[in-house]
Amino acid sequence: MDTLYWDFTDKNLRPHILYCSYGSLKDPDHDPGKDNKHTADILTFVKWEEFTKWKDTSLNHRPEDYKALKVELENRLMEEIKIHRPELYKLIDHHELSTPLTTFHYDKAPLGGIYGLDSNMERYANTNLKCRTPLENFYLSGVDIYFPGFLSAIFSGLGTAAAIDRRVFR
Repeated sequence: MDTLYWDFTDKNLRPHILYCSYGSLKDPDHDPGKDNKHTADILTFVKWEEFTKWKDTSLNHRPEDYKALKVELENRLMEEIKIHRPELYKLIDHHELSTPLTTFHYDKAPLGGIYGLDSNMERYANTNLKCRTPLENFYLSGVDIYFPGFLSAIFSGLGTAAAIDRRVFR
């Protein structure tokens, strides 16, 4: 827990965390087909600053050094999957890597973040982050309302439901 980001610039350092999520297994409408195909997202955390030299480039038009770094990181991460989840590794047909630049391109998320607002004092002091808004019948819910993480999304859903109808807590 002392390490926030994987320092991939050190070739000897392995990622400190690999978070795996299987979206297709949670999707009741997913049809795995006759080959029983599913999707997996495997995440680790890297510093935005390691990608800023390419921030003024665009998706599918990035220079060769960026493409080479992506291939290197993808290979290093796949090696970790091979070590820690060999049963998953054997099932992989296709894999591709996205970076904070990819996230920024698609989501315009500040610094390429994937988990919402920064956990800083400005965020926690923001009085606008609450379920009930000044607009009639307009409510907020989600991970950014209370605190970071999955549980926050659950609690904010309850908070929003209670803001709409207090009987939720009965």
